[in-house]
Amino acid sequence: MLELTKKENGLGYEQYYITTEEGTFEISFQGNLDLYWRYIYKGSILNCEDTHKFTISKENYFLYQLFEELYENIYNNTPFGDDQTYMSLNYPLVTNGIIDWHSDDFNYDKASRLMIEKNGDDFGVTFQKSEEDLTDGMFMTYAVRFRNSGSRYTYYNIPFMNMYNNLKNYDFDFHQIHMEEYLAKQKKLTR
Repeated sequence: MLELTKKENGLGYEQYYITTEEGTFEISFQGNLDLYWRYIYKGSILNCEDTHKFTISKENYFLYQLFEELYENIYNNTPFGDDQTYMSLNYPLVTNGIIDWHSDDFNYDKASRLMIEKNGDDFGVTFQKSEEDLTDGMFMTYAVRFRNSGSRYTYYNIPFMNMYNNLKNYDFDFHQIHMEEYLAKQKKLTR
């Protein structure tokens, strides 16, 4: 099961919810004009695992293609989606084929993280919760912030914003199934 839903956040921006067999995560644009991704957990965050992983498959090919474009633009150092390459000067963003974004909210070493890796025909999306440090005003969270002004990963927030904006093109009322979705569902049934 891979489901995409949306609702308005009260500020005129859409919030998108991606639900897989592993749970749900949210992609939202907030009133501070920054983008957030967060794992929606149940219960107390103190009792939740430190990391939580999701699988994005071709079961929803529209969403899969957005992840593929996001991954390729960052992996190939083309945050604007063209042939012009840029390097993030401050912190490493891709290590061993894994995009590893430390939230722009907190100190790099203690921040919550979002990791995206390509695994054959799927994408693994992993959220790691932040460390709590009350002396710095840090609290435990899975939320990852992508600053549109002042990000430690200059320019690399753009592929994430492009993905958010492209989610608006999804037809929530009538989703036309893609052949890749049909094949992915058939493959899953034969396992």
